[in-house]
Amino acid sequence: MDARLRSSRAPAALAGIGLFLALPTIAIGFYADDLMLTGALERRLPFNPPWWDLYRLIPANAHAAQLEHGFVPWWSAPHLHIRFVRPLASALLGIDHALFGDAPLGYHLHSLVWWAALLAIARVAFEAWLPPPTSTLALAVYAFSTAHGYPVGWASARHELVATVCVAGGLALMTAGGGETATRRWRALGAFVMGLAASEGAIGGLAFAVMLDVAGPAAAFRSWQARLRRAAPWGLTALAYLACYASVDGGARESGGYFSPLASPGRFVQVGILRYPVFLANALAGVPAEFAVIGAARAVAILGVVAAGAVALLWRLSRDRVEAKERDAIRWLLPGALMAVAACLGAFPGARVLEIGELGFAALIAVILRHAFSRGPHAALRRSIGGLLAALHLVLSPLAVLANLAATVQIRQKTDLVAEQAAAAIEGADHALLLAASDPMVSVYAPLKLASGGRAHGCWSWISGAKADVRLTRTSLSTVTVEPLGITLMNGPFETLYRDPAIAFHEGDEVAVCGETVTVRRVEGGLPAAIEIRVDEMDEPRVALLAWQDGALRRLAAPKVGASVVIPWSPGPSGFF
Repeated sequence: MDARLRSSRAPAALAGIGLFLALPTIAIGFYADDLMLTGALERRLPFNPPWWDLYRLIPANAHAAQLEHGFVPWWSAPHLHIRFVRPLASALLGIDHALFGDAPLGYHLHSLVWWAALLAIARVAFEAWLPPPTSTLALAVYAFSTAHGYPVGWASARHELVATVCVAGGLALMTAGGGETATRRWRALGAFVMGLAASEGAIGGLAFAVMLDVAGPAAAFRSWQARLRRAAPWGLTALAYLACYASVDGGARESGGYFSPLASPGRFVQVGILRYPVFLANALAGVPAEFAVIGAARAVAILGVVAAGAVALLWRLSRDRVEAKERDAIRWLLPGALMAVAACLGAFPGARVLEIGELGFAALIAVILRHAFSRGPHAALRRSIGGLLAALHLVLSPLAVLANLAATVQIRQKTDLVAEQAAAAIEGADHALLLAASDPMVSVYAPLKLASGGRAHGCWSWISGAKADVRLTRTSLSTVTVEPLGITLMNGPFETLYRDPAIAFHEGDEVAVCGETVTVRRVEGGLPAAIEIRVDEMDEPRVALLAWQDGALRRLAAPKVGASVVIPWSPGPSGFF
């Protein structure tokens, strides 16, 4: 095995396989948030940020206008604010739009160029950090990781890919090709700053740089004072970036999906306690962090703790066989990776945020895999754990990448179909009330698909996102009560995205959206259990009552006054919600 891995052709072949695994992304087209960003570039949304600030998604100063047009749901927090400062990533999307318009193929080819660049840089970096057999293994683990799926295949998530290219390039400048010089350090700093202009996740690159100066191979020859002085520029850069980010009101407030360590440090730490092991489960065992979004967060977190324990045990059992260069690399790469993950705890859970941290985790997995199968004490235990890790990272992970791509293409196709159903259902209406739909592909992205294609119909109100049967009761000619059966509203991840559940509701709370009034009629545990909607001319053709039923978006007739109807829940296009 070592002989094959030492071959100079092996890394190139592995990079080629990694690129080949990503080629099917061209079939994804525009997916999910891509519709929002391209719609903004075409000035088709109620709020259209400039081309250099496309990730200003729900700014507080535009919240009222977005609510008025139904761009955000009625339950949105009163001061909801989501703005990510990513000028480089925004500008690249703007260039794509100028060159390719509404043809997604060009956007995907652009992303594949970045992915090819990352694989090439990762090869150079791993070869600088690790001896040849281990560096090739590290490249394989990295190239096959599920962390790259969405950044490569999802145009709006490309910011993670661009940032990782910059970070990996900066670290390679500091460690490869003859060693570090003052010029290389300045160039690396420039690369890190470019990464920060692409995505907040690039702050993880500064964590790696700090650990390189504090615990890297050359650090042993310096005093602690000298190490800290060398690391100071990276720390100061991080502080300057955070100050600039805060000064332009970057980050999130009052969201239950995104948490800013600057705006809400307490909630950031609170959710981070659960999210951290979830991300470890993804990094160490290949368990997709996305499972946390579909209600399995605690189970995935437990797997993360188990995986961390297994990896730590295997390291302990194999450490006498680890080469000095490998030990020197892990001494700074592992804490750098752990710090990079900590920086991403406020993000919506997903493997994509691990792209930078995977540089360290892939190196760790490669080192322990290389030595897990050697003879000696505890050979059976080492081989058992090593065999499982090899299967997870080198066999199941690339299969999972392909399966996820196929599922994404299918979901996108189903979302397109739902958009066509919506267009037919609301024909002749200027106001649509989506009374029951738990899947965001129906409630959020289908209307975005229409808007981005220039077929916006008027106002779209998402009334209930409960994953449960919903009972409608007509209480008067102009009012209807909506109540989920068995649960309250605000239990799903895409409901709480718009409002932190810690912000309680009260009976009698009223919100005006799309010309209607939504009143909270019953509250349980601070969450709405029943709401009343007042809509003028409810029975007129201009008002379309919609619901997701039996796998399709359907238009409903309003029940008679005093009558009730139950809308049974059914899974949406994604299959999870």
